[in-house]
Amino acid sequence: MLAALLISVAVLFASLGFFVYALSTMQRMLQEKHETEDRLLDSERHLQAIIDNTTSMVAVSDLEGRLVLVNRTFERVLTTTRIEAIGKSCTELFPEPVAIALEGRHADAVASSHAVEFELELPLASGPRWYAAAKFTLRDSAGRPYAVCSSFTDLTERRVLEQERRRIFDMSLDLMTVTGFDGIQRIANPQFTKVLGYSETELTSRPFTDFVHPDDREATLAAVSELERGDTLVDFENRGVCKDGSIQWLSWRVAPDPASDSMICVGRPIDGPTKQAAGAQPEPDESVEDAAVDVAAPDIPVPADRIVSLRPGKRSRKSH
Repeated sequence: MLAALLISVAVLFASLGFFVYALSTMQRMLQEKHETEDRLLDSERHLQAIIDNTTSMVAVSDLEGRLVLVNRTFERVLTTTRIEAIGKSCTELFPEPVAIALEGRHADAVASSHAVEFELELPLASGPRWYAAAKFTLRDSAGRPYAVCSSFTDLTERRVLEQERRRIFDMSLDLMTVTGFDGIQRIANPQFTKVLGYSETELTSRPFTDFVHPDDREATLAAVSELERGDTLVDFENRGVCKDGSIQWLSWRVAPDPASDSMICVGRPIDGPTKQAAGAQPEPDESVEDAAVDVAAPDIPVPADRIVSLRPGKRSRKSH
């Protein structure tokens, strides 16, 4: 009888011990869970603080395209609140053409392992704005996508500036071109095509030396070498070969642009080589010297941002 009682007491204590151990384990697990949740909340707060202090619009949507997170810039630009935006899709926030474009990019991002970059015009209450956008997937530890992050950076002012520069480029009475150090012109303005007679496609598909008089090519390439060393050419003269076979003297100002590995060139037609450029020629007879016409190369200012143009050829003067 006593033995049975002792066994019962032992079983009771064992059960109680197991219960205490189980309770302690559960408390520890709950504490760890709370600590993990707190860390996650801290991480979310840190993430929100980071994206809230960027000037770009940032949004995160689930794989179905419904928003789960937006930043303050998103709220300000779209004149909405975080509470109103969460759970909405593109079709509920943007006009149909924009929504269709964004949904297509969303699908591209989900299917890709790389960021999908594009430009997009958004019709806003304050007027249309252009944005450089990027969409990329967020993935779990197993590499499975679970959300898509989108960023939109306003480039409206940059586009306006580019358009203004393009208008100046297109309307200039000077010849303007950007030529790579590989010898291929990347772009030429309408005046360039008007003076030499070639189309822009012809000018940008052949080495620029094809349009330089054969006798001036060696000097022109020597001038290019100076540009590659960082020099700027001022009043450099050479002869261009027009499409109809005629010859046109040109005076150039050219500056290198190392960032784009190119030259930005500005040229102007002249009636012939200047008096200095013709120094190697026999001196004119004194009896007719007073009657000689001295045609000076026009003063073409070198662009402040070192935008360059073609590499000419007869004479050069370094300008630093």
